[in-house]
Amino acid sequence: MALNKQASAIVLAATLFPAPAVLAAGTQADAGKVATKASGSEEAQMLFWSSIKDSKDSAEFQAYLDQYPNGVYTKLAEIKLAKLKKQPSVVAAARVSTASLGTTAAPGGAGELKYRVSYGSGRVQALILRFDGKAWVSNDPVDRHGCLLGAITDIASGLGVLDAQQLLDEAAKGLGVVYKRKVFNYSGIQAQSWYKYTQAVDDGGLTRLKIEGNERGVARSYTRYGSEFVISVAIDSRRGVLTSIQSLFTEGGLRASCDVMLAD
Repeated sequence: MALNKQASAIVLAATLFPAPAVLAAGTQADAGKVATKASGSEEAQMLFWSSIKDSKDSAEFQAYLDQYPNGVYTKLAEIKLAKLKKQPSVVAAARVSTASLGTTAAPGGAGELKYRVSYGSGRVQALILRFDGKAWVSNDPVDRHGCLLGAITDIASGLGVLDAQQLLDEAAKGLGVVYKRKVFNYSGIQAQSWYKYTQAVDDGGLTRLKIEGNERGVARSYTRYGSEFVISVAIDSRRGVLTSIQSLFTEGGLRASCDVMLAD
């Protein structure tokens, strides 16, 4: 009888004690599944973010926020989205300007524009631009390269200068986009120019743009040169004309500047 009770106790112990071990194993397995799931979710976020982090499309950052409202990169996505939402004003300005431009009518309805040109040396002169049906042109002896956006105007533009529509269209594509142009340098020799827009602000119909770039080519002395430039412009986006241009060029420690202001 005692033996039977002892055997029963052993069987009962063998039956009961393994249960916590099984339960622990099950708990560990479940935890492993949760960890794997979390790891997989984080990896998916990383892949998603790496594919859109340099995008100029606000919809992609909004899609990330919709899918991962509490994600790893949520704060960054919100910042990117906020910055991109500030740019539509420039896009809108470009569209308004496009509607006002034609192949026969002058932007702003004027047949000519009068400017005041101030060189860094202190010299000042008047400039008159006339619309030839396609572009603004001038016969005045003005430094086209250093004063009239020649450093970013492709040679295919011919005699045309101060193309406000080109600036608005390019700025509407977003900041940081690099453009490459074949231009005529200050010596009138073909050179290569690279530039990008670093600032675009629409201020009540006046669009302000900042352009930074560099130029490489051969000078009149047949020596190679490299220069950097910063150009700030203001555009009356309702009329489709430039109201001011500030250009600064640096080369080997030398600086040259030119300011152009609309006189009327």
